[in-house]
Amino acid sequence: MKTANPENADVQAFCRAISPSSPLFVKIAPREDCTPKDSFGNVQKQVDRFGGDMRTGWSIRDWPGAYIEAEHHAVYDPGNGAAWVDVTPAVDGESHRLFLPDETATHDAANPGVRRDNIRKAHNDDPLIAELFKVAAEKTRLMNMIPGVAAAHVPPALRQPLSFIGQKHVQLSIEVSMRYTSRNDPCFCGSGKKFKQCHGARGT
Repeated sequence: MKTANPENADVQAFCRAISPSSPLFVKIAPREDCTPKDSFGNVQKQVDRFGGDMRTGWSIRDWPGAYIEAEHHAVYDPGNGAAWVDVTPAVDGESHRLFLPDETATHDAANPGVRRDNIRKAHNDDPLIAELFKVAAEKTRLMNMIPGVAAAHVPPALRQPLSFIGQKHVQLSIEVSMRYTSRNDPCFCGSGKKFKQCHGARGT
């Protein structure tokens, strides 16, 4: 998936259904002590050190032909009218994120291991995508039942269902990627090759 295009009509409708605010591109400029996938922790460290505010909302990404996805996210507001900054490192080399401000999408700092599920909208009626959404939501539900964060202890009762749903999520993600990755796009496996020269050539 890539940062969504705010000029796309489907993206605009998706964002309006989530928040009345307008999405905006925010520059990604992480500090050395910022880590991927921990936007709330990263922004809080900035606020503690330099002042300013945390702005909560959603990172909007799009997979043309497949689906749009909003991930709960936070960016740093330095204050004094300065531009907001996304201090969370990108995992895909992108320099900007499309951020949808949403003051109702607050983060519970007292329970950092509990995350809001992503908001997703399919571009079509493919049952494979519908199943992926269902499994992804169940994975989030199970993860939120685990006390603590990071290398938290998984209760015995959750080990088997979490392992099963994790494997199912990986399987469906690969199947969707095989179906919706264009021939000349980078392969979803991260090999650096074009899809047609990697998984697209092998058909698996």
